[in-house]
Amino acid sequence: MGCFSDSLQVSLDWLDFGYGSRSTYGAKKGSDDICGIRYYRELDIERTAMAHLPGIPHGYADADTVFAAVEDYCQSQGIELYPAQTEAILAILSGDNTIVATPTGSGKSLIAMAGLYNAYCTGGTAYYTAPIKALVNEKFFALSDIFGSQAVGMTTGDTVINPEAPIMCATAEILANKCLRYGADVGVELIVMDEFHFYADPDRGWAWKTPLLTASASQFVLMSATLGDITDISHTLENLTGRKTTYISSSTRPVPLEYDYYVRPV
Repeated sequence: MGCFSDSLQVSLDWLDFGYGSRSTYGAKKGSDDICGIRYYRELDIERTAMAHLPGIPHGYADADTVFAAVEDYCQSQGIELYPAQTEAILAILSGDNTIVATPTGSGKSLIAMAGLYNAYCTGGTAYYTAPIKALVNEKFFALSDIFGSQAVGMTTGDTVINPEAPIMCATAEILANKCLRYGADVGVELIVMDEFHFYADPDRGWAWKTPLLTASASQFVLMSATLGDITDISHTLENLTGRKTTYISSSTRPVPLEYDYYVRPV
């Protein structure tokens, strides 16, 4: 990426999605850090489209830049990335399908956020799916706080909010039906499937299997705290999508489980 000339004013639609106002990015000669991963840090970027994460213009949203932005966000929130989180985020930014099998409380939601952020900044559409409407609702509000309400939508069958948003939260069956209809042309660059152990559910498992079998142009992030042997799934996913599949596992529980009990007269 070449450095800027003496001065440059580039006026862009915010992330080319048309959300928020138009922003002006200004840079002056003499700062080597303006090129590459320091780009978004050195410029006076108007953060109207994202509540906490900076918008990165498409031409600058490479893996290093996005990862640096995620690190800065975590630091601002007082969060230190665990090794499994770092490994998973780097795999996603490298374009791999990523299977995350880490304990409850190990920060899988942050991994999903990083993947959604990468898709958002590179101009793609992303889906986050979960089996329960309450969980979808929770993620919708959490992601709206991070990305801004205009960038996030939700559809659960009985509720539809901002359905043209680049980041969609949905129950698994919603995306599965969409994939059945459009197949490889579904137009979703990243699919995050939470609670992926539902894949084995005899009644609802089809909703987790269908996107894997049909959305061959998509990148997948599959997350669960209770996964068994996923060797066959990994190989099938690689063959269908043509992407490397990275498996991230850890038995370390950053948030320890604590139990106590007491006896009290009724």
